[in-house]
Amino acid sequence: MVQCPLLIPTKISITEENMQTGKVKFYNKSKRYGFIAGDDGVDYFFHESGLTEGIYVQDGDKVEFKVVEGDRGQKAVEISIID
Repeated sequence: MVQCPLLIPTKISITEENMQTGKVKFYNKSKRYGFIAGDDGVDYFFHESGLTEGIYVQDGDKVEFKVVEGDRGQKAVEISIID
């Protein structure tokens, strides 16, 4: 019998070093996820764990974030609110 190794990603790779900006399009606090409409025209998924510590967002907030490649595509992390 031939065994195939199980490939498990060990880290998330950063696709963009520069910070992106956009607005919170939708955030479901009870499900702990949402989407950011990036100023580049792309919608980015985010999870509550991607928010900078102590930050709480709501729909319409202007935010800055980094884009990383997650297990289901691009997502926003290191999210912070900007004026």
